[in-house]
Amino acid sequence: MDITKLRGWSLALGCALLGSCLGGGGTEDVGGGSAGECASITGGASHVTKNDNAGAGCLGCSVSNEQMAADGDLSTAASVNAPNSFADQGPSIRATAQSGIVFPAGQVAAVLFTPPVAGGLNPPAQAVTIATYLSGTFQESGSSYLEGTESDGLTFKGFVTSKPFDAVEIMVSDTEAALAPWSINEICSDATPPQ
Repeated sequence: MDITKLRGWSLALGCALLGSCLGGGGTEDVGGGSAGECASITGGASHVTKNDNAGAGCLGCSVSNEQMAADGDLSTAASVNAPNSFADQGPSIRATAQSGIVFPAGQVAAVLFTPPVAGGLNPPAQAVTIATYLSGTFQESGSSYLEGTESDGLTFKGFVTSKPFDAVEIMVSDTEAALAPWSINEICSDATPPQ
């Protein structure tokens, strides 16, 4: 084998290994045969934070296993309890991409979740809202949502962004008598809604 081909193979192998070591930059497609696709915000040094908003009067509100909301696996989920919360006062989960990754405007910030069977007096899907952030600063929230149900039964909700972002936050609020938890299966940095 001549030296030019050997260098080409070495470069290709090095790039492939580097890409796998860096975690893919948060572009792992999670679909599992679903009608839509979710580019998980996971990868590298991404991180997830929670806010149960108990101090803001969200009594009984809690978030557990928040890391599972952005782990690239639709079979795992964070659990969010919001038995009685007012609009914009519920518990939230924010998934932030690894440092240096910024998603461009025009991508669909989304979430795949499983609403509770007994979702309370308001429609369960209405309770989940989405917002984007850049370097910790609020960018925008969804107002015109794309919604649907995946072939695997998960609920899809997202919006087309108009500003760049590096974090997506979901909140469960405006609930009434919702005794069961929401399962937040995956927060997406880009997504294709189910058809």
